[in-house]
Amino acid sequence: MLTVAAPAFGAAVPVDANRKVESTALRADRTTGRAWVDVTLAKRFLSGREVRQQGSRLSVAVPELSFDAATGNIELVSGDRRVLCGTLDGNNAIRTTGACQVTAKIEPTSVDTGFGTAQRDQLVVAVTPR
Repeated sequence: MLTVAAPAFGAAVPVDANRKVESTALRADRTTGRAWVDVTLAKRFLSGREVRQQGSRLSVAVPELSFDAATGNIELVSGDRRVLCGTLDGNNAIRTTGACQVTAKIEPTSVDTGFGTAQRDQLVVAVTPR
């Protein structure tokens, strides 16, 4: 997903097995002055049916995502480059600009257990300028 013109910035967090990404959304909070990505996960059942469960939403901090409480701007920041991803309006609704693509996927990862390696699933969230 990385390219020279539009690098992806993101984070990874461990997740339970048998999960599937359902949706992603930019979020921000004027009180804390922070921005993040909410990811909603669905649980996969053997029958192929998906049931949304309580607690299936994860808030993932993306270090390069910033929020300016004074202007309401959510920006992707890399060095001196700033890309406006969205704004938080007076009703606390996010209006995205279309300048940033938010993706989330679950990937298997090898983890050192101290006695060997084990496969664990992790949620990888990326924000990429378009």
